[in-house]
Amino acid sequence: MDERDGARRAELGRSSRAALPSALALSLLLVTGCSGEKGPDHYTPPMFDTGARLPDPCRVVGGKTLGRLVGPSTMVREKNGKEDAECRWESSDPSPNGEQPSGLLQVAAFTQAKQVKSAELYGDAKIAYKAAQREKTCTPLRTSADEACWQYDDLGLHLAIRKGYTTITVHYGAAHSPALGEHKREQTATELAAEVLTNLSA
Repeated sequence: MDERDGARRAELGRSSRAALPSALALSLLLVTGCSGEKGPDHYTPPMFDTGARLPDPCRVVGGKTLGRLVGPSTMVREKNGKEDAECRWESSDPSPNGEQPSGLLQVAAFTQAKQVKSAELYGDAKIAYKAAQREKTCTPLRTSADEACWQYDDLGLHLAIRKGYTTITVHYGAAHSPALGEHKREQTATELAAEVLTNLSA
């Protein structure tokens, strides 16, 4: 991997974490228009509780994986609402000589709590899954999820995963990371998705 490209990815990841598509923030804007939440003068279609629980995004990636991807890190938990939450880990002790990765890993979760009876099943979760994807093609992953895909750009690796009413997004960018090497990216995406899904079921 070109060291300058890696450093650029890490810097972009740190300086633009607010600009990284909070896929969930975007999806929630879309979902609001589809979930039957209308003003008092509008008809609200019959809905039911999905029974799905919002997972803790700080618990879907394990310490061993975090150490391998970002090295020693600081965790920040962000809770945006009843249906969505976000967690991020940022390298706390960047290695000046490139002996360990230095960057950022973000995990966000969205769970659809309500379902319109007459609407497509998992509709809002599917909207969140689509909203998480960037403009370029999202390559499908073979997993136990209902839908999962990965993408790669100048900011790093991006995953979108949907299991029933829950959508998880992962963004990872780092310098000096073998996991982001050209021939390692798909493997990294597959391993991250598998770990997320295993911990969702735990």
